[in-house]
Amino acid sequence: MFARLRRVGGGPAILTDVERTATDRVTREIVRFLKSSKSEVLALRGAWGVGKTHLWNKLLEETKATIGLKKYAYVSLFGLQNLNELKYSIYENTIDTKDVGIEPSLKTLQTNTDFVVKSFGTQLISVISRFKGASATLEAISFLAVRDRIICIDDLERRGTNLRIIDVLGLVSYLTERRGCKVVMILSEEALSDPDAKDLARYREKVIDLSLLFAPTEEESVKIALANDAPTTHLLSERCISLGVSNIRVIKKIERLFTDVLPLLSGYHEKVAEQAASTLTLFGWAYFSKTAEDDNALIDFILARPEDSFAGILEDDAERPEQHKWDMLLDNYGYASTDAFDLALFDGVKRGFFDEDLIKRNAEEMNERLKQMDSTKSFADAWALFHESFKDNTRDIVRALVSAMQFHAEFVTPSELNGAVSLLKTLGRERAAKYVLNHFMKRRQHEDYAFYDLASHPFAQNIQDPDVIHAFAEKLKTFRDERSPEDILHSIGSNHGWSQADTKRLATLSVDDYYTMFKSMEGERLRRVIGAALGFQAIREQDQTYGKIADTAKAALILIGKESPLNARRLLKFHITAEDLA
Repeated sequence: MFARLRRVGGGPAILTDVERTATDRVTREIVRFLKSSKSEVLALRGAWGVGKTHLWNKLLEETKATIGLKKYAYVSLFGLQNLNELKYSIYENTIDTKDVGIEPSLKTLQTNTDFVVKSFGTQLISVISRFKGASATLEAISFLAVRDRIICIDDLERRGTNLRIIDVLGLVSYLTERRGCKVVMILSEEALSDPDAKDLARYREKVIDLSLLFAPTEEESVKIALANDAPTTHLLSERCISLGVSNIRVIKKIERLFTDVLPLLSGYHEKVAEQAASTLTLFGWAYFSKTAEDDNALIDFILARPEDSFAGILEDDAERPEQHKWDMLLDNYGYASTDAFDLALFDGVKRGFFDEDLIKRNAEEMNERLKQMDSTKSFADAWALFHESFKDNTRDIVRALVSAMQFHAEFVTPSELNGAVSLLKTLGRERAAKYVLNHFMKRRQHEDYAFYDLASHPFAQNIQDPDVIHAFAEKLKTFRDERSPEDILHSIGSNHGWSQADTKRLATLSVDDYYTMFKSMEGERLRRVIGAALGFQAIREQDQTYGKIADTAKAALILIGKESPLNARRLLKFHITAEDLA
């Protein structure tokens, strides 16, 4: 609502307390206040960090050429213990309004002191100096010069314990009624103690002419805090607005962190920077906004949030109202769970700087995952053009397949390559098929022997194109297979495929060779190697080599089983029983 004029105690008409939450209305009232020479008191209220002082300074700078009074003083009450300190602080921080934006200095203090001497004369000052020291004399007389100026009194809630709020209000009233001053008081009411809040409420109508509540929306706070031309602004503004961050100091801290980390992410997938912006906004808001009361509860909840959110759904909301609220907040924000990259970023939030190696290592891993996802989607989109339409869109299909291979060859499987080459040939695009195959072989030229050994490929039966088979065979000839028998068996156990060269080599091993191999291994790799060797038993009729591998490996395991009852028990999972060991 707008203000209404009201007379108090038969005195002059004053403006009663006005709640104006719209930023533009608050701005208009402050500008009006600055341009007027009329003595009055303005209270600018709002939550901690929303930018009250920032807004005041910005408008002061923009209107300094048209300010109604010619002197200005800014005073923070932070730590001030009595009225004398406040009075002298007003004096020493006074500058000409044309110099707004320039910090008070020894030069401005000298100007103020010269004005005192000129106004009151050296003779009066000399008399007072006989009873007080020079410093005390200046403090005593300096306040006499404070008149006809705009005074900003900031941080009312942070004043020293010996400076009472009623004393501050009394001085403010005196300055406006007797000294022709205009005073703006900037404060956060929620930070006032109960006695101070009551004192302010009791005297505000007698002292304060206009009280403005500055409560900017998230969009307004972001616009105030972030520069329009900064490279970080677009990503951070969306995240801050989505999360509902309106504290400008917090936004600025988040911006500094993101500005520091952004160069480390150069050259990676764009979503890496997007996740960094999202994570830093969330953890920055949770960390910098936390109070002693809530401690680290929200941060702990974010860190411990499971990959799936069923845990929150299955619990009784009545038993965990705070966690339910946080669950809803994170769901709306789009934050599922915390990964290693998030943890590296949070470490930087806590320490104020980032471990560059840790950030890059985790960003690299995330980048590879994202590229793999892009590859999968690119080929899926290309094949969708073929499978999901009867349109005459050959040109589009060819372009999509070639593009997918061109940009994602490092993530394409031999089976996918075979499919792309075969389809391009079917469509009569032999040149495109040749380009795709050659490009793939060039981009994957540093792969190892196993990659080009199509016989050991898990989907070898799907690779039918003669040109693909020939290209892989030619590349395979350039390798000298230096894999150990253990590596060969592990590859067979992992990929469920092998070449004739693999089985020939495994068949040359003796019982002692297999015994030594099995005894030197442990863990998942041991299980997979033994499983691959014994697996040839089921297909021994197909090739006598297969039976030899299985029999030799089993003989080695029987020797191991006879070494102890413990080993004999262990071999049961491989279907080697006491009868075999007898």
